[in-house]
Amino acid sequence: FHYVKNQARFFVQDASIASALKDVSYKICDEENQKISIFVIASNVPYSVRYKLKPKEMKQLKLTMHKRYDVSHEALDLQSLRFDPDLVGHDIDIILNRRNCMAATLQIIEENFPELLSLNLSNNKLYQLDGLSDIIQMVPTVKILNLSKNE
Repeated sequence: FHYVKNQARFFVQDASIASALKDVSYKICDEENQKISIFVIASNVPYSVRYKLKPKEMKQLKLTMHKRYDVSHEALDLQSLRFDPDLVGHDIDIILNRRNCMAATLQIIEENFPELLSLNLSNNKLYQLDGLSDIIQMVPTVKILNLSKNE
C-alpha cells in the first residue's frame, strides 16, 4: 500500500478480490459523501511482496533489534544495521533502502517497541524515505529520528 499523489494504491494477489473491489467502485463514499472510484489494473507482483523476509530472517532481525534497544531511554539504535554481526553471521542482508526490509523493520518496531521515543537510522545509505513514511501511524511516540550520514 502506498500513495501516488491523491491515489491510494495497493496490490492484491487474488483476481477474485480484484474483481470484488472493482464491483464496489462508485458504491462507497468518503467522509464528504463523494463516491470513491476503484480502478483495477493487472501488474507484476511488487518487489516488497516478492521478496518478503522469511520467518527465520524476521526472527533474527527481531533478536538483533532487541539487542540494540535501550529500555531506559526508549531508544532503538539501528545505525549501520546491514553490517550487524548477528545478521551477517546468519547471512541475512538487511538493506533499509529496500521497501521490504524497511517494512519488516517497521513491523517489528510497531509490535515490539510501541513506546519508542528515539530511532537512529544513521549510516544506512538511505537515499529515499518512501518506506519510512508509515512510521508516524505505526509508532506515533517517536520524537527523535536520526537520519544523519546516509549519503
